[in-house]
Amino acid sequence: MLRLVVLCLVLALPSLAVAQVVTDCEPSLAQARSIAEPWEDNILSLANGDVRLAVIDAIEPGAVPFHLMVLTPPYDELGARLCWVVSLDAQGFGFSALTLAGLLKDSDSAGRLVLTLQAARWNDSTGGPDPALLHIVIDPQTGEVSARLD
Repeated sequence: MLRLVVLCLVLALPSLAVAQVVTDCEPSLAQARSIAEPWEDNILSLANGDVRLAVIDAIEPGAVPFHLMVLTPPYDELGARLCWVVSLDAQGFGFSALTLAGLLKDSDSAGRLVLTLQAARWNDSTGGPDPALLHIVIDPQTGEVSARLD
């Protein structure tokens, strides 16, 4: 019986430890048609326009369609920024909710942007979203972006 309990816990742990991922912009997500409507509520410019955020609505999977697209310096020789997509996990699932409304922004001692957005992750047990905070750190000098969900 103890072995069965341990096995169940081991199998359940990966689903409990969901890591947020930052990946290079994936073409099917990083398109203008994927920007959540209304655009004026889901696009934001920061750092004198050098950093741009856009909430992406991938439509599917239905309960977790939202991702965050981040455009950041450094610029390449053609003037294009780096492009990143922040998702809930490496399987490509997004968030149940994600909004730029109420975004908190700060900077750290290294000059990185520190952002906090309201988000939600899907809870299979309750069949609904659990509110959460998505913390994003953007280094405009290197283009490095990291994310963590609380």
